[in-house]
Amino acid sequence: MLTEVPSVAEYFSNRFRHLLVDEYQDTNTIQAQIIDKIATHHRVMAVGDDAQCIYSWRGADFENIMSFPERHPGTRICRIETNYRSTPQILNLANGVLLAQPKGRHFDKELRAARGHSEKPFVVQCLDDREQADFVIKRIRSLVQDDGVSPNEIAILYRSHFVALEMQLALSKAGLPYQITSGVKFFERQHVRDVIGLLSFVYNPSNQVGWQRIAVLLPKIGEKGAAKIYAAAHEHSHLLQGDIVGALASDDVKSKVPKDAKADWDSFCASLAEVADAMKNDRPFKAVEMAVDGWYGDYLRGAFADYIDRLDELKAFVGFAQRFDTMQDLLAQVVLLNGEAGEKQADANAEAIRLTTIHQAKGLEYDVVFLIGLADGMFPGRRAIEAGDVEEERRLFYVAVTRARNELYLCYPKVMTKGGPPSLLSPSRFLAEVSSDLYQPLQLKRQWGW
Repeated sequence: MLTEVPSVAEYFSNRFRHLLVDEYQDTNTIQAQIIDKIATHHRVMAVGDDAQCIYSWRGADFENIMSFPERHPGTRICRIETNYRSTPQILNLANGVLLAQPKGRHFDKELRAARGHSEKPFVVQCLDDREQADFVIKRIRSLVQDDGVSPNEIAILYRSHFVALEMQLALSKAGLPYQITSGVKFFERQHVRDVIGLLSFVYNPSNQVGWQRIAVLLPKIGEKGAAKIYAAAHEHSHLLQGDIVGALASDDVKSKVPKDAKADWDSFCASLAEVADAMKNDRPFKAVEMAVDGWYGDYLRGAFADYIDRLDELKAFVGFAQRFDTMQDLLAQVVLLNGEAGEKQADANAEAIRLTTIHQAKGLEYDVVFLIGLADGMFPGRRAIEAGDVEEERRLFYVAVTRARNELYLCYPKVMTKGGPPSLLSPSRFLAEVSSDLYQPLQLKRQWGW
């Protein structure tokens, strides 16, 4: 209406003689157009930081803030560069990140600290994600017990949820309370629970809860329909003295399947049979791998726009399963971890370490920050590297660095163990871009060499 009816735009332009817009770097295209149409008088105060534009995945347009001076002639840029949060050493690293941005694609600024000097940020190379988690836990214990730091003032940040799996396991094992402020815990995530349901059913076909969880994912199958199909499979297997998983592929059972689900039924049954075979003849992680690569992987691609991130998390589950020799032990451990998570969530007021994605941490601050998974392919992410555009990832790194008040630990694993054979990782290119004078390496003590 603002575009098609000039009188409406004129009315609002006269009605609102001055406009103040906060977090302008997060505006999407339509929001920026609304502001421009109302503010034809150009009396706009847009508060924002181009270096913190990290939400393009939900519509934010980086060009809005970069082209603001051209769209509003006479724009005066006021830089707020004094920082009251972080130490000079942390801000020096943040400034190094800003300097690595492409020329002409950002507004120049240099953060200056209002606080006294302290330690440089630490870079911690770990063998794998288990050693990374062990280091973080040992350092947290020292901070809390020796230095008197409140657990509420300690945050563990990560680029993607799958990076935090080992950390959650280690914190639970160590008995350290934690809260995930960016969503549910790993084993409570929808797609992870789906795969656990599939595995639970195949392992124990009497587990109707597991059956219901996966059956209702098929088109036009609800709880009642799933129950009817299960009853038919149970009867068929009883008559032929076979197993329920095998009976699902029979014509008798297939006749109970709704028309809309028949196209997927053969793939569904074949996938369950492959998982069952892997459970009998191989280690548990192979069964998990089969579950992820089979019918459920196809379902995931069609059901979720962020299916690649979800697949990454399920691959982390494959890596987790590699430590178990039997499916019974794997499923029992998952139940135990979910039970511990529920108990920890019951006391929401207790002091707890914060686990969060960097996106969810924007606007927050902590005395001590651990940034984990700072390796190429993890941060920046694989998709950004393949697309040849890591600028938003670099801005995300800047946001992570500037969450820390007093201490900052930049951690990365040397070896990736997330499903499949182990692979070597390189430290994030964002570390390579800044001067090594801006941080200090922290060597972990080991009894053996690399």
